[in-house]
Amino acid sequence: MPSVVLFLEKNAERYPELPAVSDTRQTLSYRELWQKAQCVAAQLLAHGFSKGANILVEADADVSFAVSAMGIQLAGCVLVPVERNAPLALFLRLAGEMQPVLAIGRGKKDGISCITPADLLKSAELRSGKDRQWEFPQENDPAEILYTTGTTGRSKSVILSHRAVFASSDNNLYMDRLNPASVYLIASPLNHINALRKLWSCFLCGAHAVLLDGFLDLKRFYGAVEQYHVNTLVLPPAAVRFLLLVSQDKLHSLSGQIKVVHTNSAPMTEMDKETMRQCLPASRLIFGYGATEAGSVCCAYNYAELPGMENCTGRPTPHAKIIIVDDQRREIRSSREHPGYLAVSGDTVMEGYWNDPVRTAEVLLGNTLYTHDLGYKDENGFIYVIGREGDIINCGGLKVAPAEVENIVMHYPGIRDCVCFGAEDAIAGTAVKLNIVAEDAEHFDMQSFRRFLQTCLESGKMPKDIRIADAIPRTQNGKIDRKRLGQES
Repeated sequence: MPSVVLFLEKNAERYPELPAVSDTRQTLSYRELWQKAQCVAAQLLAHGFSKGANILVEADADVSFAVSAMGIQLAGCVLVPVERNAPLALFLRLAGEMQPVLAIGRGKKDGISCITPADLLKSAELRSGKDRQWEFPQENDPAEILYTTGTTGRSKSVILSHRAVFASSDNNLYMDRLNPASVYLIASPLNHINALRKLWSCFLCGAHAVLLDGFLDLKRFYGAVEQYHVNTLVLPPAAVRFLLLVSQDKLHSLSGQIKVVHTNSAPMTEMDKETMRQCLPASRLIFGYGATEAGSVCCAYNYAELPGMENCTGRPTPHAKIIIVDDQRREIRSSREHPGYLAVSGDTVMEGYWNDPVRTAEVLLGNTLYTHDLGYKDENGFIYVIGREGDIINCGGLKVAPAEVENIVMHYPGIRDCVCFGAEDAIAGTAVKLNIVAEDAEHFDMQSFRRFLQTCLESGKMPKDIRIADAIPRTQNGKIDRKRLGQES
């Protein structure tokens, strides 16, 4: 199986003048990106960095990240992207775990050999690798080590081969139907698999990737959409919610321009799906399921074509297979009433956790990843994800899926956001709790809201405690931080 960097070379030949990657300051064509990546690779090899050496890269939303990442992989080294503006303590902890030969980023890092992207390229010009005959990485060689978000505990470092990187990027390419005319705005953190795979999928087909530091600055966000004639977006559910709340009319005005919106990395309410479908009626609206360990999109569907399929995450993508198993890892015949655990196999699956054979063995057997996500498969092959095992609330034997409650809550007028979670209770052991963000907190009618919930929810699923909050805590890539909520209650 080929590598992403091999396709970059091919597209530099096919589409040398087409834009490959842009940020708010500059654009590189495919020829320029390939040439600069070769320069970085030549510099790394000249310094004697061996095949498989780990290199930390601060994941800034700019073209230098793409150059560094492609150069690292071309040299046979391993890309370890780190959160942009990461605290020094975190950077040092990751460096202690990874033992990198080099760190690429801004500023000095105590005790670590560090160089800025600009200085790396400047010095690399002296040892240009242009027109060199390169030995491309093999499919089983390690390509990346990505850190999970750690919403269920300490983050884990996931080893992904070039086979897995290519396969999961190709899955994205398949779902988004990218081509050289596609212009993909990527405003998610580049140290996470979801954004990385969107970037690499552009390089597979000759599309134009536009990198932006987040979506909260609406002027910059829509300015980039207009400036680069963006026709494809990747938005975590939290970004979808934000844009629908504060700029729905502006988003609707782009309905003739935006061809695809891809959303995954966290659950998305059916209300948001329906509103997005009405806002962009001609767009393909892709919602998917994935995990760092299993590939960024191993299951997805276009919910614009199939509305109202609550908790659906689509069918498996070409490089993935999904079965439903019981707690003994035996495949079962599942249903909504009798769910099981999702098990993912295929080329997208990780090699394991870095230097952690115990935790690797807990989830990986052969080429199959056994997740803690509960779900089922219907007669048409569609996968439905109820929630993560650790998120399911067990109230005296009755199991409550937070997403089920949240989907109902979001239908009530005047609620901007919400989260359902479990917390310790002196009587029941665990109780269902609900935090809501109201549009007008001062005048919100809590009694009317409770009556609404009582008509829609079984009595055992009714939240015992409902609070109005200023905001819902989320991780960097938009996932609700339920663990933090449970600990704070």
